[in-house]
Amino acid sequence: MESLIFWQPSPSMHQGAVISAIASRWGGPVVVVAERPLAPARLAQGWTQPDFSPADLIVAPTRSQRADLLTSEKTIHVFSGIRGSPENYRTLRTVANTGAMIGVMAEAGRTDQGIISLVRAVRYTMYAARFRSRLSFILAAGAVGVRWYRRVGFPRARIFPFGYFVCDPKETARDRSLDRCLHRPFRILFVGELIRRKGVDLLLNALTNPGLAECQLQIVGEELETCEYHELAVKLGIGQRVKWTDSLPNHEVRRTMKHSDLLVLPSRFDGWGAVTNEALLAGIPVVASDAAGSADLIAAPWLGSVFRAGCVDSLAAAIHRHVSEGPPTTHLRMKIRSWAKNATGGDAAAEYFQAVIRHVRDGQPRPTAPWACPPERVGDIDSV
Repeated sequence: MESLIFWQPSPSMHQGAVISAIASRWGGPVVVVAERPLAPARLAQGWTQPDFSPADLIVAPTRSQRADLLTSEKTIHVFSGIRGSPENYRTLRTVANTGAMIGVMAEAGRTDQGIISLVRAVRYTMYAARFRSRLSFILAAGAVGVRWYRRVGFPRARIFPFGYFVCDPKETARDRSLDRCLHRPFRILFVGELIRRKGVDLLLNALTNPGLAECQLQIVGEELETCEYHELAVKLGIGQRVKWTDSLPNHEVRRTMKHSDLLVLPSRFDGWGAVTNEALLAGIPVVASDAAGSADLIAAPWLGSVFRAGCVDSLAAAIHRHVSEGPPTTHLRMKIRSWAKNATGGDAAAEYFQAVIRHVRDGQPRPTAPWACPPERVGDIDSV
């Protein structure tokens, strides 16, 4: 069996589950090479150091260590982004001159920045011209990513929808004894950076819709004391319905999700949005922007809704649908969680990854992403 090397800018918490599952069944050496350690800013946002075991992890390798990893052509190299980091880009160019198999795991380029987005598209068209004959596969984050890489000139046959995958936390007694009282306000949750791209202003404006007057919103994000969104909430007259929470460790975020009724990802653009995975594993539906890669996971109405990016009315209507249905029942939470474990867990993604390799290397049938299968075919969902 070939060796398998994943080249990352830094250890990705959202790739730990799938790489660990791949390494467990690969049959040959699996190595993760990170150009640098996990950034302090990510740690401050609640990220944790991922566990890739049984894969080996090498952080900040020397040039000599990199060279040693490139000696065999019986290796499959998977790069996180084409130019995700300077050293990994140099490594990609080096590997492109060998006979080794190369793949890329990447998000779409942003398309919401005017002239900057146009320049980015031109640059990626140049990457396509340079590397498309050497890339065996591109694992593009969501339909957004698939459209992007097709647009800039990569061969359609080599582009496969992919995403990020998170670990499924073990339930505790506290998690199982959550308040299920239906006679309370509907609880909406936002988790993310408080930046324009994430669309918090869109969400606050949506909550002024009369049909959402009884909803409460919790916003979990950093630097709240200087946040302009405080002022916006007050100006919109919904300040009393918004709870502000500074960044939390990931395990606390996921516990908070279990106490919520709906997660909203209102991004103007989002390469993926792993909070969608986390919310579904917590058993709550998600309202996601169609400009977010993780909108692919909303495969059935009971999993959530997808709204038109940047449109407050579309967002308000999507939220209102779930509010009108009331907080998710225990059965629905179990159903969502079961589907998420079966369709978006590390094991399912690992099987899909290996099917992609067999397709491009051995000519086996082109696989379908597990989250794209009809929900009733993914695990025994309704038996829970």
